[in-house]
Amino acid sequence: MTNDIHSDKPQNSSISDNAHAATSSQEEGSRSAATSEEIKGLEEAQSLKEKILGAQSLSGKKPPSLYRVVLLNDDFTPEAFVMAVLRSCFGHNEEQSKNLIQEIQNKGSGVGGIYSYEIAETKMDQHLLLALTDDEEAAEVLNRKDISLEDLRRELREFLASGVIPTSRDELLTPPIPTLAFQRVIQRAIVRMQAENETTVSGIDLLLSLFSEKESFAVYTLMKRNFTRLEVLESSGRKDAAKQAQASAKMGRHPFHDPDDMGDEMEENPLQLYCRNLTEEAKEGRLDPLIGREKELFRTIQILCRRHKNNPLLVGHPGVGKTAIAEGLATKIVKGEIPDPLKKIEIYALNTGALVAGTRYRGDFEERIVALLEAIDDNPNALLFIDEAHVLMGAGSSNNSGTDAANLLKPALASGKLRCIAATTYQEYRQSFERDPALGRRFQKIDVAEPTEDQTLAILEGLKPKLECFHKVLYAPEALKSAVALSVRHLHQRQLPDKAIDLLDEAGAANRLKRPSGRKTPSKISPREIEDVLAVIANIPVPRLRRNEAARLRQLRSNLEKTIFGQQKAIDTLLSAVVLSRSGLRDV
Repeated sequence: MTNDIHSDKPQNSSISDNAHAATSSQEEGSRSAATSEEIKGLEEAQSLKEKILGAQSLSGKKPPSLYRVVLLNDDFTPEAFVMAVLRSCFGHNEEQSKNLIQEIQNKGSGVGGIYSYEIAETKMDQHLLLALTDDEEAAEVLNRKDISLEDLRRELREFLASGVIPTSRDELLTPPIPTLAFQRVIQRAIVRMQAENETTVSGIDLLLSLFSEKESFAVYTLMKRNFTRLEVLESSGRKDAAKQAQASAKMGRHPFHDPDDMGDEMEENPLQLYCRNLTEEAKEGRLDPLIGREKELFRTIQILCRRHKNNPLLVGHPGVGKTAIAEGLATKIVKGEIPDPLKKIEIYALNTGALVAGTRYRGDFEERIVALLEAIDDNPNALLFIDEAHVLMGAGSSNNSGTDAANLLKPALASGKLRCIAATTYQEYRQSFERDPALGRRFQKIDVAEPTEDQTLAILEGLKPKLECFHKVLYAPEALKSAVALSVRHLHQRQLPDKAIDLLDEAGAANRLKRPSGRKTPSKISPREIEDVLAVIANIPVPRLRRNEAARLRQLRSNLEKTIFGQQKAIDTLLSAVVLSRSGLRDV
């Protein structure tokens, strides 16, 4: 007997077709010749129904008029069922339906056994995996990982044939209803296809999409064979996607992960996923040295050695060197220039963007935070550095939700289990920490003031070797002094030492671009190159920068008197203030 579940396939006659043909045979004379065969089909279906009723022992229940029973033979396979469901999802004329049906065509024999249409509807993902074992691309990926397709098919067939439920004749006429899990699998596969600018959904796309279903027997059968989504990406040649999936994977174990079946699979540490190890970077010499800041550094170390609320908060204007203090602490740890309680500390700089990226569903962000806190709790020597700490306020929260990163970190910060160095600006401190006293009291504020010109010059002297090595140039001592003086005089909106360092760095880059190719001897940066760079940055004419300061002060009175008349007292007062400021006597 040949049965199908849709009346729109003329080559296969379903039970519902037979029933409909039997009741309308008198009105359609042209089909009278097939009436006897259709009645015979109904009799066979009725006999099959009685066998099912006897097997299930449905005593005390009134049997329905007709049961929608599917006979799984060579003519009706799980692949045919999936194709029928796809038609009901997308329609006959949709390109997506044609592409999907083409990818999961039946290439093998059917499944022996009897089970109900409802069971088929509730096991659609198992149907899909069984169909994918006959897909050329999916089967090739499975074979590469030494997975026996016959064993996989046998286990899926046993699961599919595990139940028989009767169905009424009225329900027989309705199309199959795809489960939510099946719809999600198809939708994810289509999204992947569109993202990759493809025109067809491949078996690989369906297999990858299937792995996103957690509570699925199909996924369980693959996990049990140490076959993961990452294996599919790597075996299919999608290396970039495999790295991205590994980097954005959640830290919690999959519900079907069995420790005995995991083999050598290791989960990456959240500290490695969402943080930079500043201590390791200091060992490799990738961090800039810390010049000065002894007072701020000592205060930071002292707070870290506290029992509770041992979290320093570095507050200062942008560019004064807050991050440099954390990096300098990592360098001192590597060199051993640190008190004994902190000698084994490892500093991890939190990447808030990586922590939030990819958290599309409720609970994803919270899981990452919890996993990060557990990793820190397991490593008592871990010290977290959070630059731009105000970003934590509201990070990961949804609309009208008070659950953000800051609130999730509060208990760990108060108990002392989480040691953290945070950095923020004065403006953000007033807007975030002062408005949330519960969070602010867990941190100990350290003011990071702007360094003086002499301190900035010392910082530039310490950074000069790294800048010279990078740009293949030599900086004259006068160039360092010129960078400090010109940045203070003309870049008023920025802070030392950041603006002076930028002048040196850009002067080296400009010289490097002008250097003839093949030249091996390093060029020398003079104050003239610093002035040229500042003229571009501050949009100031170069002759005005190069004019002697003393000469300009001598001509200041005459220049003012040429444009201002009858205001001699005001000119004298202004001239006196300018001369006093330029002489440096005001700082004494």
